[in-house]
Amino acid sequence: MRFVLTSSNQAALNRTFGKEFVVNGSMWNEEAIKKALRPPPYEEERGWDVYSALKAQTEREMWTFSKEENPKFVVNSVLPSCTIGAIFHQKQAGSTAKWVLDTFRDPANHAFLKEFGASHFCDVENVALLNIGALTQEDVKNQRLFGFAGAINFNSWLNVFRKLDASKPWPENDPAQPHDLSKIDGKTELNLLKRFGRAGWTDFDESVRKVCLESR
Repeated sequence: MRFVLTSSNQAALNRTFGKEFVVNGSMWNEEAIKKALRPPPYEEERGWDVYSALKAQTEREMWTFSKEENPKFVVNSVLPSCTIGAIFHQKQAGSTAKWVLDTFRDPANHAFLKEFGASHFCDVENVALLNIGALTQEDVKNQRLFGFAGAINFNSWLNVFRKLDASKPWPENDPAQPHDLSKIDGKTELNLLKRFGRAGWTDFDESVRKVCLESR
């Protein structure tokens, strides 16, 4: 028997710009937890830290339970970054993929995607396969699997949008956009994808294309 928690990259860390480092399974987003627990006033800007702190504390409690109670089942977690892919039902449009689709359909909607800024991304099918691997593969035990397919920022979206439809009035690239330079080892995750017939991570251009051209 197995239990897999789909967590978030935000459980491990806030996005960090301009600094190279390797993300590992021992990291927790202490920065977000500290900010989320500050006394009032509760500003709207704190929402992202509250979300991240929730992800971090929920997942950490799961691992604490696993360590202290030693249950008779295997525990794993999957930490996807910004997840995108084709939207199959309008009532289940999600968040990140919908931001992309809304911007592609009308470039005037680009403000939120620009504000989101630099991050990593992962195709939703890759996230699904990591979850399946965590549920079914005998050698994947007590692991945190990271869905980090590559680093992107606002300019990355614009570059693909222009390839898909150059006729639309896309904003100019923003030279001030930061870059998320964090990395993962990724060997376990890549091996799982290959076991399920993938050559590797789905690349960014293909993931964005599916959102923009295959969504219903």
